[in-house]
Amino acid sequence: MPVRSMWAPHPFRAGFAILDDTEGSSFESVRTVYDHFADAGLRATRTVWAFEADQRSGLAPLDRPAGRGVTLEHAAYRDYCAELVRRGCELALHGASAGNNPRWRTLAAFERLDALGALGRTFVPHRRNAENLYAQEPFIAASVLRPLMRTLRSAHRSFGQDPESPWYWGDVCRARVRWMRLFRTAPLDTLVTNPSLPYFERDKPLVRGWFATSERRLEDATTPEALAELVQAQGLCLLREHLGAYGDRWGVAPQLARSVRRLRSAPSLWVDTVEAVLDRRERMQAVALAWRDSNLWIVNTGDHPVAGLQLVFGSRSRPFGRNVEVGFQDGIATVRHVPARAIVYLDCATPIQVAGPNAVELDARHHGTWTFGHGSCRINLGHSPWSVAGVTVPPESFHLAFDPAAEPHQARMRAGDHERAWLFAVHLALLVRRVARQGGPPRDPWKFGSRAGHASMVDAR
Repeated sequence: MPVRSMWAPHPFRAGFAILDDTEGSSFESVRTVYDHFADAGLRATRTVWAFEADQRSGLAPLDRPAGRGVTLEHAAYRDYCAELVRRGCELALHGASAGNNPRWRTLAAFERLDALGALGRTFVPHRRNAENLYAQEPFIAASVLRPLMRTLRSAHRSFGQDPESPWYWGDVCRARVRWMRLFRTAPLDTLVTNPSLPYFERDKPLVRGWFATSERRLEDATTPEALAELVQAQGLCLLREHLGAYGDRWGVAPQLARSVRRLRSAPSLWVDTVEAVLDRRERMQAVALAWRDSNLWIVNTGDHPVAGLQLVFGSRSRPFGRNVEVGFQDGIATVRHVPARAIVYLDCATPIQVAGPNAVELDARHHGTWTFGHGSCRINLGHSPWSVAGVTVPPESFHLAFDPAAEPHQARMRAGDHERAWLFAVHLALLVRRVARQGGPPRDPWKFGSRAGHASMVDAR
């Protein structure tokens, strides 16, 4: 079995994060649910609106309700959100409000997050808001699906990326937002259809990272069988839910209580915020595994350290670190700490083979090239300088070269044409299924399965 890296930190095998949609929630329901989460030692990402909507959502047409839910203008709710931040939860804007927001309002929304101590690095666009970025741009390569996507988005125009528009805030997005949600997908393991998340697109440079979310009910996503399957796959579930549907002033719904117990009792599952798991994913995207014979080097090309890095060795003998502490249990080697921009060496007792997109097999001079989505890395683990492609790489070092559009963000991961087309196809399939169940066209092709899908849950209580 080839050696390979795991994305989750030690001692976990998989990840689970809930992106909680604020629509339809009240202060009482939010407080009840999140107090229950806190009692269980769990955290989630709560989307928020900073202001009440003073416009509808969308410019063409303007016949859609903006959406309803408690906002940060509610003083008690605002104070409670500050408490959530202190507990380690994440606050993410769902737009400045449920309606269209000019630039000044979006900037004021970020200032309101600042006052609460929230970073606001995750952003979830709301419906057809005029300030959304790239909504009418193609997200898939030329194929039979692209004309269909253009048709579905023909009525959705947005101007957040246009400096000449009053809705423009692209510069703020590039500076403040780290990840933006785009597609929805069906598998519990979000990585099945979006393995590159978070990923960067060169023709949309104002958004530093895109990611998809899985559309499942919380109870279905947390059955013992589902969680065991997620851990077995070493996957990641980014679950979009409406947690406000599971609570009120009298307590939480039985479905939520069961799900919380299951999440809490899954020791191999890392349950955290969207921000935490995406940050981990990005850090791991900067790690290369260079190898030759029985030698293995962990090359952290990123600007941040990586803690608890896990390598699957299987039945091979335990590797030993020359300049790092390495643990070993059940065929998993754990490197406690890999510093930023550093190379760590592991001595393996027998020859190895490394697999995965971050594997780099070195030649006889211990030179190798790692090609990633938006660039390449020349790795020189020999004893003399390596001159290649117009650069000289000193011994035991590396040299990064990014595509110009990805250079400012040091973006590494790119979603290929097949992956983006597959994401769109699954998104469309979810839409068709919803139409079949509800017996009518959706109000918005890019918003489905929200509060209506939870009505039966609330009634069941």
